[in-house]
Amino acid sequence: FKEKNILGFSLIVNPELLAARAIANIIDFPNALSVERFAGGLVSLMEFKVRNFSNICQMSIADFRKK
Repeated sequence: FKEKNILGFSLIVNPELLAARAIANIIDFPNALSVERFAGGLVSLMEFKVRNFSNICQMSIADFRKK
């Protein structure tokens, strides 16, 4: 699938590769609501649902990393 936008840049989408990455994310992080990868996969940003009574509620990221 190839699309050209207003600025003249081409966007190429490989649906098979996108599906494979989505499946890999589900296998690697089954409890994540979403996973976004950056820097060629070196950095991952994940979204999780945290219940109100969870021990990590109101915890800073710095404190979370220590646990």
